[in-house]
Amino acid sequence: MPARCRTRAGVDDTHGSVRGTPGSHVSCRGTDRPSPKAATVAVLTAALATGVSGAFAVSLVTRFVRGGRRTPALLFWGVALVMFCTASLALLTGIVGGWTTAGFRTFYLFGGVLNVPWLALGSLAVNARSPAVSRWTGAVLGVVALLVLWAAVSSPDPELWTPAAVLAGAWTVLLLTGHRRVVMFGGAAVLVVYSVVAAVVVVTAPFVAPLAVAGLPEGAEVYATGVRGYAVGGNAVGAVTVITSALVSSAVLVWRRPARAADRLLIAEARRGGFADAIARWIFRGRTGAGVHLAHLVRGNLMIAAGVGIAAAGGVLSFLGDTVGHALGFTAGVIVMYVGFLRTTRPMPAEESAEASAS
Repeated sequence: MPARCRTRAGVDDTHGSVRGTPGSHVSCRGTDRPSPKAATVAVLTAALATGVSGAFAVSLVTRFVRGGRRTPALLFWGVALVMFCTASLALLTGIVGGWTTAGFRTFYLFGGVLNVPWLALGSLAVNARSPAVSRWTGAVLGVVALLVLWAAVSSPDPELWTPAAVLAGAWTVLLLTGHRRVVMFGGAAVLVVYSVVAAVVVVTAPFVAPLAVAGLPEGAEVYATGVRGYAVGGNAVGAVTVITSALVSSAVLVWRRPARAADRLLIAEARRGGFADAIARWIFRGRTGAGVHLAHLVRGNLMIAAGVGIAAAGGVLSFLGDTVGHALGFTAGVIVMYVGFLRTTRPMPAEESAEASAS
């Protein structure tokens, strides 16, 4: 049975190609309704996601202000968690009162387009003190930019890949400089422009299909390819950036070479014929070279990447219509990321900080 769709004027339409305008309300009431128990669980999980992300966002922004604004990563992550909170609140409103045009646009913009790239910007900022991490991350993003550019050129829907190519390409240029301020503030400027353009597109684009009142609507069903391109760009480039930055920074810290004096001893040992032993010692000495003072950076970066992965898994469940799984994935991902945020922004001893910057 086709869904019954209504507009603000009260006209019903059973066809699946209703086009809404930015100022109109178009919704479609589905035939399947969740059971009262399932609806209650969905409301509770969405409320939990809203409360957790909101509390953590306030905590991060407060830490940023009290810390004299010396750690921009806290601000960027705080903005990302505000977006998580806004998307979760829109999800809660949609579950309780049914989806509206404004509610779904809010959910899609902050939950499906912008939050992951802002998380990625925080990762870039916290790891910008290491030029090596920035340059290696930029190299990987450069490959991603070339791949999505090739996809845009060869695809019948280039608008699906163009935003990703632009964002990845711009961040690549900034990261390859290895300059801390260029990476942080240049990356922020690029993302602000991307966010404004994406917001305008998501808010003003007409729907190409009815919006279901019940359940969890999908962006692929109601938005044209050009709009969904911003979600692809934000999530793909953001996720690659977070994961690459976490892995590269961990590798640079964990496998950093030992001091020059130790290098000279190992070279001397190699010249005496113990080349294999010297290589082994070089590797394992470097493996512990970061010391316990920098272990929190390794764990924190990996926890941020894991949190993004968990939240992304919740996003996959949304495509299956699993509202509870989507909200729980959001909540669990935010909790893991928040612990990672706290670990990576813990003050470092001066000598360790200097060594990390030189890596």
